[in-house]
Amino acid sequence: MSEVTGNTVIENGKSFIRETILRMKGDTDEAMAESNQRKAIAICAQEIAALQATKFQIEEEILEAKEKVAIAKYPIEALKATSKDYLINIRNAKKALEACEENMDNVEYSIEEVQSLMVELKA
Repeated sequence: MSEVTGNTVIENGKSFIRETILRMKGDTDEAMAESNQRKAIAICAQEIAALQATKFQIEEEILEAKEKVAIAKYPIEALKATSKDYLINIRNAKKALEACEENMDNVEYSIEEVQSLMVELKA
């Protein structure tokens, strides 16, 4: 038993258009939200893994930079009494170490941010 009202055909009291829209909106929106949540969590997990790898690399750079500071401070070669290279080498080695440590701080902060976002996404 169909009834035509305007441009809409109503069958058994249900609107084809209303039912279609409800099915599209409800199922599709929820499915898309769940899919986006899974993807966002996966993206965060990938970023954390990449940042952890970067952190490991920076740890190695920090060890090397510390060694260069020690080499600059305690050279095994004879120093020239008039050369300022000794102090310049120490200063440059310390600057390189500070840059590595700053990179580490940035990576650790980024890891914390992404981990926090991941916790929020899972809630």
